[in-house]
Amino acid sequence: MYIIYLNKDLTIEAVSENFKLLMTDKQRSLKKCFFLSMVGSEVPDQLTEDLYDSLEKGLIYSTSIKINVLKTPRWFDVSIAPRFQDGKNVGFQASLKELSENDIPTTTRVYNKISQGEMSMKQGWPFPNTQLNSVNDSSQNWNPRIK
Repeated sequence: MYIIYLNKDLTIEAVSENFKLLMTDKQRSLKKCFFLSMVGSEVPDQLTEDLYDSLEKGLIYSTSIKINVLKTPRWFDVSIAPRFQDGKNVGFQASLKELSENDIPTTTRVYNKISQGEMSMKQGWPFPNTQLNSVNDSSQNWNPRIK
């Protein structure tokens, strides 16, 4: 298990030592590194919108992402929760656990469908766009990723 402390704007405040050992450039300062800049291109842009929306609502966000700043980029199950200090919300804590090899192909297929606009993320969970249309109005749907 790896831990990353995030500020409210999702910039990285600190990482656990065991996570830092996985990084490509051990000298890199993480204080100014934006958490989502660590995410690989396999993850749809729509994840960012869903992440912000969920965190603004005070929800714990859980999903799978590929981290690209490692010696060997890897997929992780990530859970992001509010972090409190002296009773004040000071940011977030991201807990990362390596995704099993068996789950990577399924995760990749789902993210390809999200990138193609066939599915959307809602609070960290993928849904077919047709299901979202029946629950929400059309303004809640995301456009497919444009490359």
